[in-house]
Amino acid sequence: MTAHQPDGTPAPNPDQPQRRNPLFLIIVILVGGVVPLLGIAYFIFVAFGSLGNISGLNTGHTLQGPLSRPLSGNPGRFDPLFALPEVADFAGIREPVELISFSAYYVRSDGTMDLNAPYTPAPHIEYLFLHELVPAATPGSEEAAPQYELVTVEIYHPGEEREATEVIDGETVTYTYGNEGMIRYTQPPTESPDVTVAPQPACGLYQLWAVAVTQGVPQDGVAVIEYNADGYTFTFGETTVLSFGPDCALRE
Repeated sequence: MTAHQPDGTPAPNPDQPQRRNPLFLIIVILVGGVVPLLGIAYFIFVAFGSLGNISGLNTGHTLQGPLSRPLSGNPGRFDPLFALPEVADFAGIREPVELISFSAYYVRSDGTMDLNAPYTPAPHIEYLFLHELVPAATPGSEEAAPQYELVTVEIYHPGEEREATEVIDGETVTYTYGNEGMIRYTQPPTESPDVTVAPQPACGLYQLWAVAVTQGVPQDGVAVIEYNADGYTFTFGETTVLSFGPDCALRE
């Protein structure tokens, strides 16, 4: 005989398993799947700082290399001294151009460099300038001391790509940047730069080469020519080093 409840419905049989409401089963499945995912997300957030900054990918920052500009003229016949006004303008230097030094690697006997040369190490040149920063005038205050910054312009094969590394939000990020011809780097300003400005170059590099040929240097080679306030240094190979004064005269 089947037992009934007070309202007349059959009483549940304790020996039979009770059927679960389908909605209840769906809720259990969803909760069981979502909770582990939330735990994983929380771990990533704690470990990396934010969900948008995983494995060094800083989506909130724009990564770019140093300022670059194309060269005018033929890069296969680059003249370091003829290009000096253009290079100084790119460096932000106005008259007078305060050149500290330059180092030109692999100059030919006609005084030019082939920036497209296929050999390695490839021809390149680095200029160093002193740039005076004019302090902003503030009414009613004393005149601020001038600030100076050192500006480096490097010139090498146009179109070449290089890698750079930056630390952003405590993470190291590596990226590539291209060279249009000239690359500029600027050091932090200072009131007392420990440098000596060189006189304006007084002769073409081909003139130094002409003297070097009389000293036995083969005319079909390439040389490293450096210039600073002390004058010029002409280096050919590993043994020939010639020294010239700022007036281009060969020193004995």
